[in-house]
Amino acid sequence: QDVSEHFRDGGFGLFAKILGADEKNAVWAIPAPTGGSRAFCDRMNSWAQGEGQPGLGYIFWSDDQGAWGGPIAKNLGQEPTEALMASLGLGKGDAAFFTAGDPAVPAAAEPGATGTGDVVDARTGLAVVERQQVRGIRKTIAQAMTRSRQEIPEATIWLEVDATETVALRRRLQEETGERFSFAAIVGRFALAALRKYPILNSTMSADGREILRHEAVNLGIAAQTERGLVVPANEHAERLSARELDTAVAALVAKARDGKCTPSELTRGTFTLNNYGPLGTDGATPILNIPEVGMLGIGRIMDRPWVVDGGIVVRKVTEMTVTFDHRVTDGATASAFLTFVADCLHDPTAALARI
Repeated sequence: QDVSEHFRDGGFGLFAKILGADEKNAVWAIPAPTGGSRAFCDRMNSWAQGEGQPGLGYIFWSDDQGAWGGPIAKNLGQEPTEALMASLGLGKGDAAFFTAGDPAVPAAAEPGATGTGDVVDARTGLAVVERQQVRGIRKTIAQAMTRSRQEIPEATIWLEVDATETVALRRRLQEETGERFSFAAIVGRFALAALRKYPILNSTMSADGREILRHEAVNLGIAAQTERGLVVPANEHAERLSARELDTAVAALVAKARDGKCTPSELTRGTFTLNNYGPLGTDGATPILNIPEVGMLGIGRIMDRPWVVDGGIVVRKVTEMTVTFDHRVTDGATASAFLTFVADCLHDPTAALARI
């Protein structure tokens, strides 16, 4: 129930402000079930704190005096009016939980909710076994993906690459140094060299879409799948790093992301993204760009495949690589040149040293 009119003046106005309510985001009240007032409100407050929503509170009408409940409401020093409680159909011993905006309540917070068979989806005719609100990092991801797909006319090109020599080089490095270099770090080092040659792919698009922003350095983002969702933490000035330094930096940042400890800056400062599909067991994808970036390099799993070498068929280590780019900023010719540059490095990493 929209109860915004009760929250415009005095202490109630302050409560509305804390809730985050405004002209477009009203204050809603969710009455507690009969007989479960206090338990309901306690559960809702625990849920709110766990979801990082501290601007939620409730009124508990315990006796002749009204009393605020909840971590925020208790500090306001205001009492609810009988008019407010009556307008909600509440009396002594009743309660209501207040929030700003969408008043949907998570099923887990509803007393007695089983999560099965209580609601039928009108479109499918099937029982809804769980209702999950889109919030937190999942909401952020959804908004970014939607915006990217709506605004960017992206295109993806792909190329199968014989990476046998790079795989062998990686093995030799481990034998000689005792260090295990990740394939992503090696590819990343080649990609950084390619970005120096084709810097337009290290650009970003301005928010209004009127300017292409060229950057002095590469903040290399690494797409990382975490328990909380997909994030892209970025290493600053990655072009300054050696293969060893890049390997260490990428591993540390991905671990930090999976622990949920990356700063907002680390998650939003990227200028180009490297996406390794290999650990997911797939050959590639047509990804959505990490807006406002204009380029992404993808690497698929490495497989033993038949390959023609000097007129004969042999087994080689083959991977599929993709480049996704913003067609407003650059064209297929540049993206293809970038991709073939990286592919040539993987095919013959020794010869690549002369070029990077």
